[in-house]
Amino acid sequence: MAMKKQSTDENVKFTVMKPHWNHIEVKIVGTTPLIMQAIPPTVIENLSRKDNGLTPIKYKTSDWRRYIDSIHWIDINQKPQTLDSNKTDEELEAEFNALIKKYGETGEKLFYIPAEAFKETIIKGASRNDIIGNKDGRSLRGSFLVVGDMCPIDFTKVEMEKTCTINKNTTSKVRVVAVYSKFYDWSTTLKINYNDDNISAQSLIDMIIASGLSVGILGRRIELNFGKYGTFTVKEATTPVEIQV
Repeated sequence: MAMKKQSTDENVKFTVMKPHWNHIEVKIVGTTPLIMQAIPPTVIENLSRKDNGLTPIKYKTSDWRRYIDSIHWIDINQKPQTLDSNKTDEELEAEFNALIKKYGETGEKLFYIPAEAFKETIIKGASRNDIIGNKDGRSLRGSFLVVGDMCPIDFTKVEMEKTCTINKNTTSKVRVVAVYSKFYDWSTTLKINYNDDNISAQSLIDMIIASGLSVGILGRRIELNFGKYGTFTVKEATTPVEIQV
């Protein structure tokens, strides 16, 4: 079969349609407390050891170790060293409270919410409240980006939260006490790039408001069974600025 000869005409031109991307910053405020339950470093370490055929290490555990480990820390070097088996709960508590006091004095942020968690929450809220119309989650996912990995938070108070849960990994249904961190009056700013050809700034804000009401963010959020935390709303937003692509 004869093959078509590839054109060598140097005057062939193509029209490239540039997407229109804008940047907007949206300040959100929590309407219920925020529950953090990050994966402890001890669990991550032992999963890595298991993958490499090594015996898991039995680390010292305590309420204050689990409390501090439940938080997403911006600077891991500031975090009290929970893996140090020689430290008592009293010492860890004193170090943690000193950091919280310093935050109250300087406003230097210590903790964050993963940016990807907000993106997933916004997509869920949009689809459940029929804001995106005929767009599916996949097309919406490529239409906006929460910039960066971390959304640093402000708050007025953080405290230890304990709940009794059932360990489903055992046949005897052993009850265990779970330790979380609970943040009051929390807020953060979402820095978002979005494709203006697919969604408008107003639609994006509507999606964020809907997700804050019906989905929530992080642990024991409103969308989960018996969840009642992590709800939020929009306080203000900047005027969209075009991004040069």
